[in-house]
Amino acid sequence: MTQKDIAKKLKVSQKTVSRVLNNERLVKVQTREKILRELQASGYVLNKNAHNLATGRQNAIGLLIPNRATMDSIYFLSSLQEIVMETERLHQDVVFHTLDEGPGKETLSRFLNQIDGLIIYHVEEGFTQLPKLTGILQKSSKPFIVIQVAPSLKDLPCISIDNFSGGLQAVEHLYELGHRQIYCVSQRLRQGESYEYRERYRGFFAGLNKYGLARDKSRLMILADDELSAGIGRLVALPKERRPTGLFINSDRFARLTVFELLKLGMSVPGDFSLIGFNDFLPFTQMIHPYLTSVRQPFHKLGKAALNCINDPSLNNSSILIKPELIVRESCRKL
Repeated sequence: MTQKDIAKKLKVSQKTVSRVLNNERLVKVQTREKILRELQASGYVLNKNAHNLATGRQNAIGLLIPNRATMDSIYFLSSLQEIVMETERLHQDVVFHTLDEGPGKETLSRFLNQIDGLIIYHVEEGFTQLPKLTGILQKSSKPFIVIQVAPSLKDLPCISIDNFSGGLQAVEHLYELGHRQIYCVSQRLRQGESYEYRERYRGFFAGLNKYGLARDKSRLMILADDELSAGIGRLVALPKERRPTGLFINSDRFARLTVFELLKLGMSVPGDFSLIGFNDFLPFTQMIHPYLTSVRQPFHKLGKAALNCINDPSLNNSSILIKPELIVRESCRKL
């Protein structure tokens, strides 16, 4: 079956069918879906080589990854799933390239020739190679966007999760439940504080400031795993008028460990302490009781939004912050 046959059967123009095959945005969603279903049902196979020569497009999206270790990142795994699903729906290919061996101008240029747009993962603040690529990328006619957790290159289009908003939402929720003694407990990272964590702290202190609560540095406890037991012990030992009733924990994993430490000291959650975690990783939020209230990072939205920015010319060069969402479960109570 040809494009002409499909157009005749669906009573649309052959140009409309061609636009869907070329992934152009000038086709109504309902019409696009109808044509895609018919293409699939009819077993239509596009001659990609001929198509690419005729259109000058590769019908492929590139993913540029700093190194193979990035593939273990929750940013990468969760957003990649959405990218793969969406590119399959749009009949686009996904082409991977890592920079383990260095940026290599010639290698990168060959990679860019295989794709129509580029999504760059910049999940590590230590990824120093990205600035070296700026010249090549900005000279290229290919649209690109960085999935980025730190604003080290503010002039590049990027998309990331608003960690500041997440910290602020946690304080707002606890305050609305009547809590006034609110502390933040955070894991000490071996490599030093990440940009994400600093933004969560900033949101936490902004929330305290918003409600006129004490915002001295003692409200933030940064502890290594082997310091957590003593740190929680110090909180429990505070005079009742100063002891926190609400805790914002900087990750679900650390929140789970905090619950165990509180239980060992005879405290209850949420009876004595209300807890909010961060990330909303289901293995952590639902493996303890009560189930953990947590700030959900919508990693899946990163992938879809990044792909939209590549495929939609009106969104090229955009920079987007995606707000996290507070998922209320059982670990907080009203005072």
